[in-house]
Amino acid sequence: MKNDRGVISLEAVLVIPFFLTLIVGLLLLIRIALVQIALQNATDEAVKQMAVIMYPLEPAIQQAVTKKEEWVNSLLSWTPDPMKEMVEALLNDELSDSISQPILRELIKPIYWHYMDRSYKEGLIRYDQLHIERVVIPFLNHEDNMLGIEVSYNFRLTLPFYQKIIKIHKRAYERVWFGA
Repeated sequence: MKNDRGVISLEAVLVIPFFLTLIVGLLLLIRIALVQIALQNATDEAVKQMAVIMYPLEPAIQQAVTKKEEWVNSLLSWTPDPMKEMVEALLNDELSDSISQPILRELIKPIYWHYMDRSYKEGLIRYDQLHIERVVIPFLNHEDNMLGIEVSYNFRLTLPFYQKIIKIHKRAYERVWFGA
């Protein structure tokens, strides 16, 4: 009976670290799940609202596409012959992703942030860790009237003696209805 007094202390010393590790792991999984939910909700809502806004803008978009062709033709008319082929290839590339995506990312990020739930903005999601990976706009990327956003978030997994960045990707696409 005298030797049993230290057994409980020894068991506690052996079990408590595993128990605390389990609790911390569960809390981290909950945080990752909350970040994924917040990103998916914001992505879905941003795309849905932008698709709704695109419908009344359709005449203006069509006119801009038509005027672009006129502008390209006028620019090519005074371009020197040796450079004409290269300039035409660049201009008719329909604003390739290498040109349009950086601009679109910077334009869409504040709009996307607007649709992020306020409770997540205050502590769970950081603006500087949020990245707009790709933006698909009808008439610009020519992707079958689909408006879409692809987003990634760098989640910092910080544990004692262990740090890693988990990249969480979310995307949403919505059909944009044009015409009567």
